[in-house]
Amino acid sequence: MASEQVWVVAACFNEAEVISSFIERVLALPEVDHLLLIDDGSSDATVAVIRAWQQSHADQGVTLLEL
Repeated sequence: MASEQVWVVAACFNEAEVISSFIERVLALPEVDHLLLIDDGSSDATVAVIRAWQQSHADQGVTLLEL
């Protein structure tokens, strides 16, 4: 039997100030295996903050999808 994974999918738009905290809180939940962030064209540094977080936490399950 294949093991199941729980993914959290979250849309983000201009969340640069809080996105790191959000990522940390979601990944701290023991049942969460992966976080998919969907950026809807933020005009602030949201994407840059997420990419920096991904680089410094390469072993964590965070994926960014930019629209």
